Amino acid sequence: MAAIAGLDSSGPNYEFIGIVIGESCKLKAVYRTVKGRWRRIHLRELSRKGRNRIARNFLSELSKYREEIHAISARTGVNEALMRARRLALFTPKSKIRRVCLKSLARLILYTLEEYAVREIWCDSELREIMGFTGVSVNVGQYPVELADIVAWLDFNVKRKRWTLRRKHFGPIKILDLSERLNSLVLKEIK
Repeated sequence: MAAIAGLDSSGPNYEFIGIVIGESCKLKAVYRTVKGRWRRIHLRELSRKGRNRIARNFLSELSKYREEIHAISARTGVNEALMRARRLALFTPKSKIRRVCLKSLARLILYTLEEYAVREIWCDSELREIMGFTGVSVNVGQYPVELADIVAWLDFNVKRKRWTLRRKHFGPIKILDLSERLNSLVLKEIK
């Protein structure tokens, strides 16, 4: 069975992008278990206690599906790429630099998804905008995006030392640093 992917961003300028990849039936099973009594999962809208409970449940469920479900947190480095490009291309309009940066980010995300043979992509409305640069058809919302929201939220808060992951939970979430590749792609396009 082919994989589907859910993508969600967290932080300013797509700082973290949570990606969840797996078969639809397995993602639904994890979603139902993690969601519990909540209508939907959007961690920003929940209380601290609710966010912690959802995050713990998700990590616990994810560890049961180690081989079937892949959770990736992409640290993008968009801010750094934009600043570096603006310093080096003084006479290039900011809007062009931003467009080049987001287009390059979309390509990097697409390359990552191709490694997992993803046939269907679900993302939040913000990421739909940048994925449009690739020409790939994406769907908005639903359960894969809500699971990806947890991944993005976790890495965003772990990075800011607002949340601590126990050693046993480092394995299920793969951290993917795209910042250097994004920097080089943007600079190559701008020059």
